[in-house]
Amino acid sequence: AGIAYEKVVGRELKRLVRNGDLDGELILGQWILFCDINGVGWAQPDAYVLMEDKIILFEAKLTQSDSAVPQLLSLYLPLLRQIYNLPILCAQVCHNLRYVPKKLVESPQEILANPGPGVFVWHFIG
Repeated sequence: AGIAYEKVVGRELKRLVRNGDLDGELILGQWILFCDINGVGWAQPDAYVLMEDKIILFEAKLTQSDSAVPQLLSLYLPLLRQIYNLPILCAQVCHNLRYVPKKLVESPQEILANPGPGVFVWHFIG
């Protein structure tokens, strides 16, 4: 069910980019090879939109998960920052909310309108 939801989120992001609601290049499921103190590793962000002056990074979870936060902030964000040298906005996209988060948004456009640090939660039913 998680992979199916990830595809639903990908289709919605494609639609938003195609319609001009998100102005940038959508990258889905890109593998990133990296080397850190633990050796060589691979990472695969679910999706990100590369804009002229920033990136919005998305992690899709069928059910809201606390594990998405370190995944976004400690793995994907540093890698993308190293690659692109741009500010990065992070969002967990989830179908099922377990609790009401502080940074709940209804769309990626809301993230762009009110950017900030931390992880936004986009409650997207699909």
